[in-house]
Amino acid sequence: RRRALEEPLGRARQHLKFILGATKDIQFLHDVLSRSLGPRLFYQVPDVTALFMRKIGLDRECLQEFETRSEFEERATPYHFANALAVLKAAGCDEAARDLFEEAIQLERQGRRPIQWACLEQTPAVYISGLEHRPIWEGP
Repeated sequence: RRRALEEPLGRARQHLKFILGATKDIQFLHDVLSRSLGPRLFYQVPDVTALFMRKIGLDRECLQEFETRSEFEERATPYHFANALAVLKAAGCDEAARDLFEEAIQLERQGRRPIQWACLEQTPAVYISGLEHRPIWEGP
């Protein structure tokens, strides 16, 4: 079954990369991502899925949310980076996930680094600084 999908997925990957390079319209990119790929195919083409999510997250409109929303609210850039990382990690694309994680935590906005994830294993869409990281939360 996997072998039968290789050729169509290869063609789809080429078309998706073309679309990614041809437009900066994040609404269009989001529509392609959600309607053409959808969650079923995210893990079949995790590299391209992550590229779409990254490009959307780095758009000016998304980045502006660092100034208009508090750390307690969902902001588009960390949301899209977190989703891209989830896809890459689940698909076993460890090196690509590490690279994207490093890019996210190095991102600068108005002289500061707004994405403050401490480790690749914990990359929530909403990160609250000062909240203790624990692998498992038990009890009060």
